[in-house]
Amino acid sequence: MSLLAFAGALVYLFRFTREVLGGDRVAQTATWLLATYPFALWYGVPYTESLFLLEAVGAFYHFRRDEYAKAGAWGLLVGLTRPNGCFLSIPLAVMAVAPWFPGWLRGGPPAESPDSPVSGGHRPAAALAHRLAAAALPGVGVLLYSAYVWQLTGNPLSWAEGHVA
Repeated sequence: MSLLAFAGALVYLFRFTREVLGGDRVAQTATWLLATYPFALWYGVPYTESLFLLEAVGAFYHFRRDEYAKAGAWGLLVGLTRPNGCFLSIPLAVMAVAPWFPGWLRGGPPAESPDSPVSGGHRPAAALAHRLAAAALPGVGVLLYSAYVWQLTGNPLSWAEGHVA
């Protein structure tokens, strides 16, 4: 299971890197660097590292492609896999509101392009709502996991006590 999840994560990483940085060569290099990194050993043992990596890269990949249902589903799984998966909501939220940043802050030209979601001063609230809902799902996953733990133990944060031990 761990090796299959790691293989899926490598496929997503390759696709994501190819889209963001452009070119198969850069994507191959990034994929090989991850696969041969000394700590990549942990992606082949029965822990949640490879599953977490698959879900996180999948969330970023689909979010960047404006596939918010898929990104949200991967994000929800991130939150269910690990409690610290809720922190994935932060970079996803930044990605959600980034199109509404001024051009100079996004690294682009100061003037808005015609295909920008904020061109002409128009900021569609529905688009922002979909983006923020998808970005919030890793946190929702942790809340659902905490509710499950609460039902089992009577303490919704008993998973945190286990980390202390």
